[in-house]
Amino acid sequence: MNYFTRAFAMLVLAASFAIIGCSSKNTPVVVSSPDQAYFADVANGNEASTKDIATSDQSAMQDGQMYDAAMQSIPKGIQSVADDHDMHPVRWGRYISGTNRVITKIDMEDDSVAIVHVQVTYSGTYVVFGMVNNMPDTIHKPFTEVLHRLFRFVRIANKEEARLNWRLDAVSILNGGTSTTKIIITQMQVLQPTGQLFAATDPDAYFMHISKGGWFMHDLPLLGINLQVVVTATVHSMDRDSDVVTLHYVPKGEGLHRAKMNMISQSGDSVRGFVRVYSRAINIPANDKKFSHLVVTATTHESVTSTTTTDFSSVTWGLPYKSSE
Repeated sequence: MNYFTRAFAMLVLAASFAIIGCSSKNTPVVVSSPDQAYFADVANGNEASTKDIATSDQSAMQDGQMYDAAMQSIPKGIQSVADDHDMHPVRWGRYISGTNRVITKIDMEDDSVAIVHVQVTYSGTYVVFGMVNNMPDTIHKPFTEVLHRLFRFVRIANKEEARLNWRLDAVSILNGGTSTTKIIITQMQVLQPTGQLFAATDPDAYFMHISKGGWFMHDLPLLGINLQVVVTATVHSMDRDSDVVTLHYVPKGEGLHRAKMNMISQSGDSVRGFVRVYSRAINIPANDKKFSHLVVTATTHESVTSTTTTDFSSVTWGLPYKSSE
């Protein structure tokens, strides 16, 4: 099976999951034990030592005040446009107004290891400012993105208090997107100056140890302040126009914290879809978190040019990393 056949099959599979909707794997687990309550606390960022690894992806993806500031110099346009005209986008941003984190499954291994499936649902508005018929205008696109990741806990004791019995040992790559799936990410790479390469093609299988020395192949990368890394993403898209692929990172304050990724190669056609590789070099910014995320979002070109509010298709992969030891 060649690459295009595999990629197209993945795109069809992603679409089928979107059609199925809320299957059993998306049903929240009813917390019925102290252990499960502790897992839920970690998943929701309620444990101080692991809060950042559970929630800093939202800090990276939330455009919020950054987008508000960017819009200050742009005149406000009328708030309605005809659906049969294309938008010529100037600026856009993701406003996350709702967040819900739930555990959908817990796989136990001999009462010593727990693989906890965490689903993260972001809802909000994707705002696009641009020109329609040479007039400034703004489109508000309500969205819901459903992401998931796996947390691996190991038992370290058998005491009465659950938080003393378990340690968060490893985490996978955050991934998911909107229910309308016209685009997928098939690979993400982060290259360090030393030549060390983090490359993942299956985000659910790419576990990274929180601390060094485990039996998994990977450790959570340590990316220090101002370290220059090159982030590369491979995207399979059914949109004939190049996609909007963005690298998001966690800022220290409310400043700019995203960067456009540049397309460096393209192959394919409108029948099988297009395989595009995007890349961006970035100096790791300072922030006040122990754990951070480098997040890649891939959004179809149609999402920022169509004036139809339901035309929004986007996928996300988020790589956690240590900001400090």
